[in-house]
Amino acid sequence: MKPYQTSFFDESKRLAALSRLGDPLEQLSKYVDFEIFRSVLTEAFQKTDRKSPAGRKPLDVILMFKATGVRLTEF
Repeated sequence: MKPYQTSFFDESKRLAALSRLGDPLEQLSKYVDFEIFRSVLTEAFQKTDRKSPAGRKPLDVILMFKATGVRLTEF
């Protein structure tokens, strides 16, 4: 099996295909301004017990909020 080498336009093609299929997050973003939740989510998920700045940086709280919302709409 040949390894797949991504091209420069793969991501834009994938996003265009998702838009054609009716991406639920894209539709939801038309009606909901997710940035109004940033301060509340950042405060809720703030970790104060980190011992050092080493390691992976935390994921964006808005990204995780959107992912949770899309996951809940699938069921």
